[in-house]
Amino acid sequence: MASFSGSGANPLRDPADRRLPRIAGPSGLVIFGVTGDLSRKKLMPAVYDLANRGLLPPGFSLVGFARREWAHEDFAAEVHDAVKEHARTPFREEVWQQLIQGMRFVQGTFDDDDAFERLRSTIEELDKAQGTGGNFAFYLSVPPSAFPVVIQQLKKHNLADQSGGSWRRAVIEKPFGHNLESAEELNAIVHEVFAPDQVFRIDHYLGKETVQNILALRFANTMFEPIWNRSFVDHVQITMAEDIGIGGRAGYYDGIGAARDVIQNHLLQLMALTAMEEPASFDADALAAEKTKVLGAVKLPKDLGKDTVRAQYAAGWQGGEKAVGYLEEDGINPQSKTDTYAAVRLNIDNRRWAGVPFYLRTGKRLGRRVTEIAVVFQRAPHSPFDHTATEELGKNAIVIRVQPDEGVTVRFGSKVPGTSMEIRDVSMDFAYGESFTESSPEAYARRTELAPPMKIDLTDTTAGKVNKALVQGRRAIGTPAVGMVLTLVVVTDEENAYDALKAAGDASHEHPSRTLVVIRRVSRSHRDRTQSRLDAEVRVGADAGTGETVILRLYGEVADHAQSVVLPLLLPDAPVVVWWPVEAPLDPAKDPLGALAQRRVTDTYTAEQPVRDLTARARTYTPGDTDLSWTRITPWRSMLAAALDQVTCEVQAVEVEGEEFNPSCELLAMWLADRLDVPVRRSLSGGPGLTAVRMATDCGPIVLDRADGSLATLSIQGQPNRAVALKRRDTAELIAEELRRLDPDDTYASALRFGVDRLKAGSTPATAPATARALDAAPGEGPVAKGEERLALPAPVEVAAKAPAKEATQEAPVKKEPEEAPEGKGAAQ
Repeated sequence: MASFSGSGANPLRDPADRRLPRIAGPSGLVIFGVTGDLSRKKLMPAVYDLANRGLLPPGFSLVGFARREWAHEDFAAEVHDAVKEHARTPFREEVWQQLIQGMRFVQGTFDDDDAFERLRSTIEELDKAQGTGGNFAFYLSVPPSAFPVVIQQLKKHNLADQSGGSWRRAVIEKPFGHNLESAEELNAIVHEVFAPDQVFRIDHYLGKETVQNILALRFANTMFEPIWNRSFVDHVQITMAEDIGIGGRAGYYDGIGAARDVIQNHLLQLMALTAMEEPASFDADALAAEKTKVLGAVKLPKDLGKDTVRAQYAAGWQGGEKAVGYLEEDGINPQSKTDTYAAVRLNIDNRRWAGVPFYLRTGKRLGRRVTEIAVVFQRAPHSPFDHTATEELGKNAIVIRVQPDEGVTVRFGSKVPGTSMEIRDVSMDFAYGESFTESSPEAYARRTELAPPMKIDLTDTTAGKVNKALVQGRRAIGTPAVGMVLTLVVVTDEENAYDALKAAGDASHEHPSRTLVVIRRVSRSHRDRTQSRLDAEVRVGADAGTGETVILRLYGEVADHAQSVVLPLLLPDAPVVVWWPVEAPLDPAKDPLGALAQRRVTDTYTAEQPVRDLTARARTYTPGDTDLSWTRITPWRSMLAAALDQVTCEVQAVEVEGEEFNPSCELLAMWLADRLDVPVRRSLSGGPGLTAVRMATDCGPIVLDRADGSLATLSIQGQPNRAVALKRRDTAELIAEELRRLDPDDTYASALRFGVDRLKAGSTPATAPATARALDAAPGEGPVAKGEERLALPAPVEVAAKAPAKEATQEAPVKKEPEEAPEGKGAAQ
């Protein structure tokens, strides 16, 4: 039996299972100042995005606190509009229904005692209704002047108290005070109420992908570290420029200015990440220790007048429009001395950076919007070229672009084509918008506008001519063949080619790739079979996603040698993934195309005999094999692991309920039996897909039930029932998930091998055991068929009988017409 009450280790958590996301524990979030721009544009959409990615716990609660006279429904409508406008992930009704159940609004001002009493009552009500466990974070999305009063009110009304194993946190936005004295005073007020480990002083810049990539760029690559020091670096420029004014932020901005708003937090953080030594690990304490060392070594300029600049923007023209000056902005005192531009030169007195100046600058109403870190290198001490050959050559540089076009540019010198020796600067560019677009949807939108479709048809052609057509297509639309991260080979038939092509194109938005769609069209007649022919269709831009697509139709004998066509078309030095959307070889690694790949993706759900194919996958498993039927159950695995995170019980038996002949149901049962080491029973329902998992524990039953195929319910003994959005993902999402990690999935391999000994090829789940440990507690009994009474799990808990779920319709993973999807089993898991 799986017991983890002593060790505290959840048996469904495996450090090697990196594909299983960790869901936060029961909790809620209170946002003070919820009607402001920060909340509407950033916080509320971010909460939805986390829920949409399956990273928020069931029963998560969101409480808004502001002066508006809103009812709960008004607040929910405001969140709905903010999510629709600003969320980065698609809007899904089942996710929204999960979130809306925990939304509440409290009206009041920060000095209103009655309002804070209502807030406390609301939190207590949510504990009972949503099962938040008393765990709440208070996000102070308010002006800095309001921090002390909110903190004191939380203390006065016992809202900061942690009791019964619950936690409370305070999240405070910058700026934290306006000088050292005020920061220390505010720090004392905060720590009078919250312990240091309860306070999170947020700098949202540290969450940007390119900022986090600074550490990867420096410490995951050997080429940069040897030159990242005073021996090679001439200077470092860190710039945050904005092309807008203060907008409607006069009340916040005036009196704070550019230096306090940006330099003392964002730019100093960027400087610390650029200059720090390699940390012992990537945890928070190790990173903070190294950043603290750098900041402690910073020396302020001796002559502030010489090494600093402060200024205000004046009236003028920008971007073809007339712009008012800072002192003419609404709400600004005409005598204001607040700076809208600030720059400072700093030095870091340590062995790595001694003598290297760091220039930090920020401002509004500048020429263009950009945030970047430029590491500029020294010139070579000696050049064999004469002055005329290098007069246009500047200094080498590595430029890390934080926004808006996230990426890295390396600037270096290269010879200009021609008979004379002339050297000038060129750039080598890496763009997040080209290589990874999940976190940069805006970048993708800009790119597709500039990439008109290009289609080239080739009849009776060769792989060499296809390669030339790819180059021709790229040149025609003005897009270089850079940024693609892998080659995706899709092996299908004509009937399923449309669906596979669309899924691959959608997946390439997140993983730009060269997609090769291989359609074998072998003629039955021996005469035609000897007449080989290759037809190709090359697509670049538009419906080809962010990469390139080549549709290869193979006739005759060449269809038996598809690898000879595919091999010359693979991207050099890039991973290869082969995907069979429908019938796949029983041993994918020994298939000639599968042998070319680091990752081989099959889908036993689409096989004619799923149980037979599942058995074959286990017997022939080679590291790099995977199955979309396994990928479909990631949300289920994640939620079940999260459920066991909340209890310290002994799991005694498990029941997995789902439709017949569904390999995802079998794989989930295999995984649970493998990880929990308890009897696991498979029972049948009308679907769609997985419908329920029931765990018998010594603390009472734990049930995850999705009878209607969309919104599920999580029931844990002694806790309120909570809604869970177990979204049905389309094939493109499944493929994108598999492309995120190309290393072998040891968890899948373990579950597959564990369960296959009891899987019998060609048997139905109603007549043969589906997992290696199924029904060990009840010898001779098999899973029940649809409509029969369900067998009770072993004592002390019985799971009551439940009528089969009603039939439902959903999108099928394959064989879909272009405009309308038929009813069917679908990818509901």
